[in-house]
Amino acid sequence: MSDNSYKLCHRCATAITNDDYSAFDFDNAEKAKEKAIDFVEKAGLIVIDVDETDLRGSCDACGEDIDGPGHTAEPQ
Repeated sequence: MSDNSYKLCHRCATAITNDDYSAFDFDNAEKAKEKAIDFVEKAGLIVIDVDETDLRGSCDACGEDIDGPGHTAEPQ
């Protein structure tokens, strides 16, 4: 992971890749959904690694804690 990489939880990585944020609707996570959408607008084009990796910290998109499987993404 490079210094300018992003850490993404699985839910955000999937939502951003598919441009489908419906997974947030089931958890009453409207605030996290809005943060993820704002992240996409600010980050611009990113490439998300399809392989999950063990991550610690918070998701750069929604802000939720990651303690295990997640994805990295690189700005383009």
